Amino acid sequence: MRLSSNIIRFYTTYGIHKTIDLFAKVGITAIDFNNDIKEFHNGTYDESYFKDLKSYANERGVIFGQTHAPFASSYADESLTEQRFSEIVASMSYSACLDAPYIVVHPCQHFVYSKANNDAIIRGQSKMRVL
Repeated sequence: MRLSSNIIRFYTTYGIHKTIDLFAKVGITAIDFNNDIKEFHNGTYDESYFKDLKSYANERGVIFGQTHAPFASSYADESLTEQRFSEIVASMSYSACLDAPYIVVHPCQHFVYSKANNDAIIRGQSKMRVL
């Protein structure tokens, strides 16, 4: 069995390489990789970057157990949805480069989320609507 952790909180503080080093040091041997970090979809990174990242992690005894595709998966604005779809497809390719066996892709949705709506759902009084 592997101990796994999501990288998001560590990544924003330490960057990816230092995060992998820290995980390996404390015995975390699998990464839940946030491929939904906008930085990975700005045109700077390509498949070779993710293959190198996989090698870096593997050298330290760490694998990528799963990844997360960019979220939200869709928008009310069709052009934003098209852009996001291409980012999701790219994240699938990057996930393959990391040898991650699973990728989390959230379903398309257009709900307006807020604390008030969340509280109303709990009380069974939601006024949430589809845009």
